[in-house]
Amino acid sequence: MMMDYLRNLTDKKQNNASNYRFFTVMDYIYGIGTLAHFLLLPTLYTLGADVLLVYNVISIFAFSTCFVLNRKARHNIAFFIMYIEVNIHSWLATYYLGWEAGFYQHILVLAPIIFFNTCCNIRPKIIAAAGLSASFFMMFSSYHNSHLGIINSESFISEIFLFANTITTIVIYSCIGYYYSEAAEKSENKLRDAQEKAETLANTDQLTKINNRHAMALHLKKEVKQANLLHQSLLVVLCDIDNFKKLNDGYGHEYGDHVLSNVAAALQNSVRKNDRLARWGGEEFIILLPDTSAEEGLLLTDRLRESIASLTYEYRSQAYPPITMTFGLSCYSQNHDINDCINEADKALYTGKLEGKNRVVFSPSLSQA
Repeated sequence: MMMDYLRNLTDKKQNNASNYRFFTVMDYIYGIGTLAHFLLLPTLYTLGADVLLVYNVISIFAFSTCFVLNRKARHNIAFFIMYIEVNIHSWLATYYLGWEAGFYQHILVLAPIIFFNTCCNIRPKIIAAAGLSASFFMMFSSYHNSHLGIINSESFISEIFLFANTITTIVIYSCIGYYYSEAAEKSENKLRDAQEKAETLANTDQLTKINNRHAMALHLKKEVKQANLLHQSLLVVLCDIDNFKKLNDGYGHEYGDHVLSNVAAALQNSVRKNDRLARWGGEEFIILLPDTSAEEGLLLTDRLRESIASLTYEYRSQAYPPITMTFGLSCYSQNHDINDCINEADKALYTGKLEGKNRVVFSPSLSQA
């Protein structure tokens, strides 16, 4: 169930990342569109293109509205408004200023944006692309060889418009590519962080903040493989808080959780860098000691026992009696399964409990087999 949850979480993060990319790209496009139409106003006024002047004011309002809607996550409505505005503006500008002015290029800019849209499925995209193609073909058929327009198609002003529109198209394409790559990198970083957090959540015991049983299972496979490959020793330690049930019953579960957290922290601070520690279940912990002899393991484990016994416990301004732990130790053998080694450590732990607790017991069974 945990893995299903993580997969669902990852899928949601991936969808959010895609939407974030589209939102970021469109944010810049709506801003560029608003600015471009605003800068066009003086030129249209000078040329006396009153219809285009009025429509350009409408376009500024339309792109500003798209910007606001995009910020409110109404991406499809914003895109639809821009889609209609660009088509009408391209037709009007081509009709009044002529084909040679190059306003038809604005339609071409819409093509990649249609398929960047992650907020709708493929059918609306195909319909929008087909409509765009039809609009451009009709415009080309109607005005390509026509000299309609208030400006002579051969005048230098028309060439300036063509140059400006071409440069604008190139800039917009470049901005789309640049900002899309920037947004993609940011969203991928966020997704990577989310995946790392999800993995941490899956492998961390929430109470003690150390590795849980699932994480230890992964470490066991890795350490066993390395021990077999390099012919190194591997020790397994199981340890258990003594009289934990009485402690829970006598002082309450909140204090019991406090003890578990403190014991886990003490163990974590005492093990070596390459050792692996995890909460195995309840008040039981497991430690892997790679490349460690039985003698070294006994000395290290006894130091752990002494460090736990020396801890003082204060909770809510009240002092509590010291805590002890019993440790069972076994040595992994390549002739046996790692689970056999864990079982031997568990038997050694049980023996330690029977012998009076607060001690380390080593099981040599597998190492002698």
